[in-house]
Amino acid sequence: MNKLLDAVASRLQRKRVLKKMPAWSLAALYWAWPNDGLEGVRDMQDVLRPEVERRIAKKEFTYRMLERSWKGPKEWRRRIDSSVKIPAS
Repeated sequence: MNKLLDAVASRLQRKRVLKKMPAWSLAALYWAWPNDGLEGVRDMQDVLRPEVERRIAKKEFTYRMLERSWKGPKEWRRRIDSSVKIPAS
């Protein structure tokens, strides 16, 4: 697994790869990339974060969408109705 992630990390660090990546793909990658210090896995959060922040500033997606990116490209754009109240248990 570490060899696979290392190969992906090498590709992501090439010029303009992140800029060409679709919004959901970048959000899902940022959400899913291991950042807990796995042995032999590069910490890519510092590489991915600037592009994520740039896309958020351009309003391509929001922090809330970033958190929901694991649900897939169709669900992550779904508007959350904040007027719906969840009853207390």
